Amino acid sequence: MEIRRDAGGVLIVAEIAKIHRGSLAKAAAYVPASGDLRALIAAKREGYLWRSDLTSDRLAEVRRQLAMAEAAANPPPFEGIKTWLAKLATLVSNAPVPSGEICAVFAEVCSDIPDGVWTQGTRIAWIRQPDRNGYPVGSR
Repeated sequence: MEIRRDAGGVLIVAEIAKIHRGSLAKAAAYVPASGDLRALIAAKREGYLWRSDLTSDRLAEVRRQLAMAEAAANPPPFEGIKTWLAKLATLVSNAPVPSGEICAVFAEVCSDIPDGVWTQGTRIAWIRQPDRNGYPVGSR
């Protein structure tokens, strides 16, 4: 991490954390940053931080937050999609059988949807969606 002062004496953090892909296990789901951490990140985005803001505990929390965000933004693994579909199938009326072939099609069509989206919350949102074009709630 490089810390320097600009011409006006404001601290500039050139790099707040180095993130390594896969550094956080999938089991640790993404959690939004706390209020003080959001403020610290916003201060970094604005290009300044005070030396007292850069405690080792805060830097560790920033690294953890960034690692979670990066892990959630990764492409989803095939098994993650298959598991999500299998759990969804028990909640909707006309679900496809989550076979390898169907899951491969879902994985291809949904390849741009990041890993952090395939959660219990999105399954609940799916089944609670309103009727559309005559299809019952959660039926497709």
